[in-house]
Amino acid sequence: MKKTLKLLLITALLGLAVVSLAACSQWELPYTDADAEGYTVSVRYDANGGMFAGTNDVYVVDVFHPANAKTNAAGKVEIALIAPDDSRRESNAFEVSNSGYFLAGWYRERTLRTDENGNALDADGNLCSVSGKEQGYVYGGKWDFENDRLEVDPNGTYTSTESVMTLYAAWIPYYTYEFYALDSETNQFTLLETQQMMELTVPEWNVNTGKLDMKRFPTIDGKTFDKAYLSADMTEEITGKIGGSVDYEKGIADVETIKIYTTWLEGDWYKIYTAKQFYENSKLGGNYIICADLDFSNQVWSPTLTKGEFKGTILGNGYKFSNISITQGDTKQEAGGLFGKLHADAVIDDLTIENLTYTIQTGSIRPNGAYFGLLAGVIAEGTTLTDVNVGGKLQIDASSLITEYGLDTYQIGLLCADGTYGGISTEGITCTLINNGENTLSLSIGEDKVVTLSTNNGTN
Repeated sequence: MKKTLKLLLITALLGLAVVSLAACSQWELPYTDADAEGYTVSVRYDANGGMFAGTNDVYVVDVFHPANAKTNAAGKVEIALIAPDDSRRESNAFEVSNSGYFLAGWYRERTLRTDENGNALDADGNLCSVSGKEQGYVYGGKWDFENDRLEVDPNGTYTSTESVMTLYAAWIPYYTYEFYALDSETNQFTLLETQQMMELTVPEWNVNTGKLDMKRFPTIDGKTFDKAYLSADMTEEITGKIGGSVDYEKGIADVETIKIYTTWLEGDWYKIYTAKQFYENSKLGGNYIICADLDFSNQVWSPTLTKGEFKGTILGNGYKFSNISITQGDTKQEAGGLFGKLHADAVIDDLTIENLTYTIQTGSIRPNGAYFGLLAGVIAEGTTLTDVNVGGKLQIDASSLITEYGLDTYQIGLLCADGTYGGISTEGITCTLINNGENTLSLSIGEDKVVTLSTNNGTN
């Protein structure tokens, strides 16, 4: 154990000396000290256009004491190497980087890169005569730090100034990702954005927030990502991570540009797993895919929805909204219910709403009339309601209707005050007067599910 610690310490000290003294060309001091202590076998790491620890034009050199290493059956000394950025070097690790490139690995050999006709190619695989860049390399002998071992003759004469082996960093340029979006009007793909990166992950739904995590994908205002494909014919959908193919034997990439073809949904979409998520993402134009039963016992219903006009989509997938309690208390509110109004573009599909309580309280009534119902104050003609089941209780504290404004300007219905009921079924909706309202009012419900309130003298 002591030998290992000493080896790492000397390796780190030598590396620091190389970094700090390379510009002064004072290599003899660290090498002389290493040789004097018997650390005569050296391996040099060449960043090959990159940087070590953010510094240009330096090398990392590891030195080893042959006597401290194991001898194999062939009589050779075997030395296990440690990558410059290996975490076992702890704070003395040498992170290697190259802006715009990622590391393919460390290689024992490098040769200048050419095409089949012998023309010089740059690091990106383009003709140097076209790109104007320097000639790149093709690599060989990729080093496997886990399994490969450096073998040296224990009887050989070595000095640390002459490296037994040099390992070269092979750099792959970040792939260029071209994102194309399908235009719903022309049914053609148009270029959306171009980015450069090592790899990319397809957007994923976050079950904790209900939102789509776009990763590094571009966004489109007013739209939600749907799917990604590798070709414009949309036959091969992409899931998970996307990246180019690397020839690790040669340390080069076989593709530079990756084209991604995307489709999008109109509007802002969410996948909802909890009542809290639904509340936090409530929008009048929001679109929701319900993925679980939502219990609102400990979660208020969004005032935005109960007062406004909902234009979005709720795909219930057979799940339930339950235990929702709403109190009408806004004297300026024109329409109220679970939704204030349902717009003609609104869609609610395959959803059960149970144990919903909507209370119209004293002193909350708009002076010049309003519309109220358990599901909505108003359901516009054209609203799409399919397999929607509603059950609950409509409560009316109507004293303010009598004493202040009368009854003739208000419309109240079990489901809604004014609209169509196609696609809706009820699960025992009740309507009651509260706070002694029955002493001054009578309540009746017609076949059209409209609630009629009458005073004791018969005035509606």
